[in-house]
Amino acid sequence: MLTDKPIALVTGSTQGIGKAIRELLEKKNYIVIKHGKRKLKEKNYIQADLTNLNGTNKLIKAIKKKYKYLNLIVNNASFTKYVPYSDFKKIDEKLLHKVLHINLEAPFYISTKLYELLKKGHKKHHNAQIINIASVAGMSGTGSNLIYTSSKGAIITFTKALAKTIKPIKVNSISPGLIKTNFVKFPKKYYIEMGKKTPVQKFGVPEDISSVVEFLLENKYITGQNIVVDGGRMLI
Repeated sequence: MLTDKPIALVTGSTQGIGKAIRELLEKKNYIVIKHGKRKLKEKNYIQADLTNLNGTNKLIKAIKKKYKYLNLIVNNASFTKYVPYSDFKKIDEKLLHKVLHINLEAPFYISTKLYELLKKGHKKHHNAQIINIASVAGMSGTGSNLIYTSSKGAIITFTKALAKTIKPIKVNSISPGLIKTNFVKFPKKYYIEMGKKTPVQKFGVPEDISSVVEFLLENKYITGQNIVVDGGRMLI
């Protein structure tokens, strides 16, 4: 693809936080490589199931074949299933591997196997970055299940380690709190009640996360950091 525009990959960009990030980048004149699990006929869209290695390799191979460089990777695609902590025996091998792959292994493979394209993008536009979408669950130890929480804690640590490894390319993570999306379906009443318990007296929306992505794109001196976006909920 012949272009002078910056190119970004956003995994899980058909809805929720990923869609908000994609729309922000498009407004900022990025060519956005969109990704999702469903089959869609859209320009620069790649269908792949990131809960397994075959799907992850399919995405990586397609990008290497079509694009000459990358300026930004947003590892946003994620998966969870609610399992009470006391029922941890219900987390079988299938669920464990599915959650760990899309939340940790896929970002690892995508970031490392597309590193050469990021280096070319950095050289071309003097700026390249990886942003991992983590979760406050990875910091608090409280989330939808034991493995989801653990995977998000691991991606925060991976962010810090990778920032040391692929310098000067920046690597940061964002940890959302309660954001109103379809990722975990809660009743509207739940969002309202939880919003009242946060210091800012509201629940979050996807644009609260995309605005932090915009901030990280503009800042040239932040790397290896995890930015919490939870309305102050972790303070209480």
